Amino acid sequence: MGMLGINVELDSTKKLEIGIVVVVLCVIGYFVHQNWGYWSGNQKNTTMTVWMVNRPVGVDPKLQISKKNPVDPNTKVVATVFASYDGQLDIIDTTVGGNTKTTVRFKPDSKRDKFNVWQNQWDKLETIKDPARRLVAFAGYTIAEKKRSPLTRAVDFTQEQRQTEFDAQTQLKERILLLKDGAADDTYEPKVFAKLLKALEAYRALPGDPAKDSTKGAAAAKVMELGLDYVQKVQAGKTSEIEKYVDTVYKLLDADQKQKMAEALKTLAAQGRLFPKAG
Repeated sequence: MGMLGINVELDSTKKLEIGIVVVVLCVIGYFVHQNWGYWSGNQKNTTMTVWMVNRPVGVDPKLQISKKNPVDPNTKVVATVFASYDGQLDIIDTTVGGNTKTTVRFKPDSKRDKFNVWQNQWDKLETIKDPARRLVAFAGYTIAEKKRSPLTRAVDFTQEQRQTEFDAQTQLKERILLLKDGAADDTYEPKVFAKLLKALEAYRALPGDPAKDSTKGAAAAKVMELGLDYVQKVQAGKTSEIEKYVDTVYKLLDADQKQKMAEALKTLAAQGRLFPKAG
């Protein structure tokens, strides 16, 4: 070879090592190319996985299955699960004595700070500028999720105020329960729910794998879209009831109580107890 030529002899082991490195770099390059849009925020992750699972229940459905609470042979529960970037949508068919009832649940992905479609109801707290009103709203959302209200330790109510707050809290719990019952028995937003069931029927009628067949995949995406729309409407009804509670309680507060609540809000924020990732 010429003066600048380099003659390098590689044994089989070196050639194999170089080959492996090249393959790994190609795989990494492909992965980066395919996902760069998601990482940069310029493209939404629309990947979806669908599967079905049997969920046996005990004779007493409120208790775990055990020797004392065996599987109920007369009840069949099958969930069709649609999992996406935002979270997991469960469409649950419960059949008892030949009659099937369908319910819908959505569990947001707790790892997400931002969602493609789902709107976290707790995010509304961040838009409330008045510290006292924000704490009352925080209490409302907490009560709606069957947790202890932070107001009892944040402010000293008069006896009359305490009774009014207690009555408002009781009404909130009752309204939330009625709303959940309506969602469970299909009487809440029945037109929206009917559209969801129609889309689900269309999806199930199609053959193929939604991950491989574009038509089946589009049908699955439609089910997810309508399912989220229905659940969001249920959440909107819940938020509306919480706001009624907030209006009632906030009107009770005097200037000194509002100041104490502002201080309590700072304490909760410092403890990381505000704005949890909840559905």
